[in-house]
Parts: sequence; structure tokens; C-alpha cells
Amino acid sequence: VALAQAPVDMSFTEAEPLQTLPRLVYALLRSPLLAPAVPGQHADLVPFLEHCWGCLPPRELARAVYPALSSWQDVEHVAVSRHSLSRGALLGAATGGVPPPIFLLDAYIVVIVLYTEAAVAAGLPFPPPQQSALRRAVAAIRQERRITPMVRIVREGTPEAELFSHLLLDEPDAHAQEGGAA
Repeated sequence: VALAQAPVDMSFTEAEPLQTLPRLVYALLRSPLLAPAVPGQHADLVPFLEHCWGCLPPRELARAVYPALSSWQDVEHVAVSRHSLSRGALLGAATGGVPPPIFLLDAYIVVIVLYTEAAVAAGLPFPPPQQSALRRAVAAIRQERRITPMVRIVREGTPEAELFSHLLLDEPDAHAQEGGAA
């Protein structure tokens, strides 16, 4: 009887290592591994993910399932080190309404640096200089991986930036239009 009256801690405030669990389950359900196949999807994608993800240690598996998104004020300074994977992050919800000019998305097998229209308007160097903090962050990500991720440096609004938008897992509308799970 007392157990039924105990409050349920859905945010895992008492167990910090479990706090990311709901987000990881959500991302796994939206992943190509469990979501319905998208027309044009490579036939070997699901077997590749099963093999790749089955061999990863927990920390790397978490990154493969739920990518990390950070924003940068410029090529030397991080604005926000961790965003949700939503369009709200691109619009500046976490930075007081001012959209950051550069985003770094680490999706384990691909790392995407997205220059927004604000970055172009501000005249930030494209691509980022080799010795910049942004390039060093990308190099550190590549160095720590078992699989060297492909790096793409793209501008917002170009066809190359479509993958970035597709990886915004917290954006159900983008996935519903493509035939994925909503």
C-alpha cells in the first residue's frame, strides 16, 4: 500500500546516471533500427547499425543513438555546450533568443559543423581555420572514436545541410514527412 503512494521520479533526480535514459529510449525508437524504413534507405543500413551498435561500449553507444549538439559564438568560443536536438536550439531558445552562428553536431559516425545565416552575415571564416578551437574540438572527437567519423562543414540552407536537419531527433515533423516514426 505504501509503495503505491510513493511518488514516481520520472526525471531520475536521485540517480544521475539514469537521467539520460528517457532521451536515449526516445532516440532509439526514432532510429533507423526500429523506425519504419524510409523510401530510398540503403538496404544494409539496419544490419550495419546492428553490428556497429552491438560492439560499442555504453558511452559511445549513447552518442551513436542520441547525437550531441553544441553551439558556438565564433570559431574560438562555445556558446552552449549541450542543446536538445530541436529546431528551438537553432532559433536560440537556450541563448536568450539570439541564435548562435555555428553549431557542432556529433552523431558518432558523422560530425557536422553548420554555419547559420548569422555566421555568414557576421563574416565568420568558412571553413573554420585549422588552428581554431572549433577545429580542435572536431579533431578531438575524431581521435577518440573507434570509427573515424566523416566531417562535414556546411552552410544553412544548402542541400548538404539536410543531414543536419534530419538528425534533429526532437523535431517530429521532419521525420513524419519522411515516413519515419512520429
